[in-house]
Amino acid sequence: MLDRIVVKGPNRVRLLPVEQISWIEADGMYVKLHTRDGGVHLHRGLLGSLDSSLDARRFVRIHRSAIVNIDVIDELRQDAHGDYVVLLRDRTEVRVGRRFRARLQARLGQPL
Repeated sequence: MLDRIVVKGPNRVRLLPVEQISWIEADGMYVKLHTRDGGVHLHRGLLGSLDSSLDARRFVRIHRSAIVNIDVIDELRQDAHGDYVVLLRDRTEVRVGRRFRARLQARLGQPL
């Protein structure tokens, strides 16, 4: 289980603690690590690899292109089609994919 992610930049390497991450977004062969302070860091790697390496008690994959930190979820909104959107504390909206809805329900321990 990862507790830090290596983020390489020009002339430096940063060790980003995973508890600072709000959500993770797939971006081709990279992922964008969105932090609680509003920063975005690019990390070379695949979302699936990170998904299996992160603490499942804290992070849950809710879409084929997104993993969220459950601690920063403020609310869930249902749209007209019955699909859900996660609203994070910073007001970011991340869509819940139909294939991943059961994962979120299981993590919350309650039906949606």
